[in-house]
Amino acid sequence: MSSVFLIHRGLLGAQKETPGASSTVESSIAVSCDAMAALEVRSRSDYRGETPSSGLRKVTKMVASRTTPTALLLLVLLNPLLQASPSLEVQRSSLPHPVEEALTVELLSLAPAGQGPWPAVLFVHGHQWPERPGAEVYLERGVLEAMARLGYLAAAVSQPGYGASDGAPDFCGPRSQQAVRAALEALREDPRVDPNRIVLYGASRGAIIASMVATKEPALAGLVLRGGIYDLEDAYQRMADDFGGKHNLEKEAGTSPGTFLERSALRVEEEILVPTLFFHGEADPISPVHQARKLAQRIHRTGTPVDLMIFRGIGHRIPWESRRERLESFLEEVFTLSE
Repeated sequence: MSSVFLIHRGLLGAQKETPGASSTVESSIAVSCDAMAALEVRSRSDYRGETPSSGLRKVTKMVASRTTPTALLLLVLLNPLLQASPSLEVQRSSLPHPVEEALTVELLSLAPAGQGPWPAVLFVHGHQWPERPGAEVYLERGVLEAMARLGYLAAAVSQPGYGASDGAPDFCGPRSQQAVRAALEALREDPRVDPNRIVLYGASRGAIIASMVATKEPALAGLVLRGGIYDLEDAYQRMADDFGGKHNLEKEAGTSPGTFLERSALRVEEEILVPTLFFHGEADPISPVHQARKLAQRIHRTGTPVDLMIFRGIGHRIPWESRRERLESFLEEVFTLSE
């Protein structure tokens, strides 16, 4: 049975220590990824970030296809819930790239119903192939709506070469990092957003970018990194090209010492000074788990709060539902700290 293991260096609570463990504790928590995945399939019908309202609509459609008295009663009971979940309006923005003026950066955002300003979460996607929808995936999978219904302004940015963002991809390099910083600046200037309460969330390539951006953005309320590479040269030397990573890096950015330096948070870890949450699959064949452990330990040495969740038996793709609860509690913690 696969388990989730947690290295926890509490954000609000007392810090736990075990002898010889570098002031960290790695302990099993009562979650089975296998059981969670089964529950996901049976109860959430390919959840993948599905929102409460979209989930209710699926159930309603299923019930409406039946004609038993029980089904009709359920349909009557579900209808008020659907009416109580109004659709939220997506705002689409095209931002000027802060360095390459001819380029634009796509930013999608979804605000909660009611009055702000709201805390905000900015999502940065990973590599996409063969289609490259960019930020749109967070809208399609319902992640933005799920966050907005928790009371956060949820936003997603498209990296250069993805979605509607201009320019060629540069494998998480300066062009991509500056695009994310442009999105952060736009959120700070957005009257719907509390500029002091913004969390940056990066997945895969997005985690490489987010970790580097965080070294230049100490005002972030928090940082979430899922399945990232934090020493690109080390990862490049270990890579089999089964997933196209070596080829993409060589094509998009080359393999000079400068290329590796500009994309490796472990070379500048002392500059990450915001509370950080890691999600990483222990069996990840793309992003080495030892790099997540090492970066978490080094950030912790600076006195910065860090949580590292390692999912045993899980590879690069960690099911949304397996990490959703910890993400929600982390957001609550860091937004409380930054009030």
